[in-house]
Amino acid sequence: DYARRLSQAGLDGEGFLRLVREPGAVKPSFVEGPTLEGYLFPATYTFDLLVGPEEVVRAMLGRFAAELTPPVRRLLEEQGLSVHAWVTLASIVQAEAGSPDEMPKIAGVFLNRLERGMPLQADPTVAYALGKRLPELSRTAGDFGVDSPYNTYRYPGLPPGPIGNPGRAALLAVLNPVRTDPKGRPYLYFFHAKGRLFLNADFEGHLQDLARYRYSSP
Repeated sequence: DYARRLSQAGLDGEGFLRLVREPGAVKPSFVEGPTLEGYLFPATYTFDLLVGPEEVVRAMLGRFAAELTPPVRRLLEEQGLSVHAWVTLASIVQAEAGSPDEMPKIAGVFLNRLERGMPLQADPTVAYALGKRLPELSRTAGDFGVDSPYNTYRYPGLPPGPIGNPGRAALLAVLNPVRTDPKGRPYLYFFHAKGRLFLNADFEGHLQDLARYRYSSP
């Protein structure tokens, strides 16, 4: 998407994409994966039309580096998360959320599931693995059984790397999650229906809400 926008603006989108996939010397020490995906901070940038791909990439990486403040690093240490795990989880949270307000709760669900060894079961990771959009996913076609390390239905834990470039709201949500319901029970399940986010601490309640709000007649 970044490459397309750059090309539309008259910049070298293809060169940008090549550099993201094979960053070489451009890759900073805080990027743990082989590519720069996840670390290209989404923000408004102003570039001269003669700017090259390397300068664009360095600007986006520099903006991400500005988020790695000492307080952020302390929160990561407290949660036992590496920078790579933080960015990876934030990218999934961003893809799942319908709005920034939902992100801390969704982050809480995923962190609780990770602690318990439960699979994340995040649809956007399957879409990423297949190169599809979320509405294109099909259970009858076997999409959710795809053998990919990015399939969080099939493999527990986090996928190998980010599935997108998370913004500040998603990154902060992982650092400041809402992990429990008003009774102090850890959130473990969620789904969207009727324009709302539904959360549950137990599977039975999750199934009841699914039947009531997603599968019921209007």
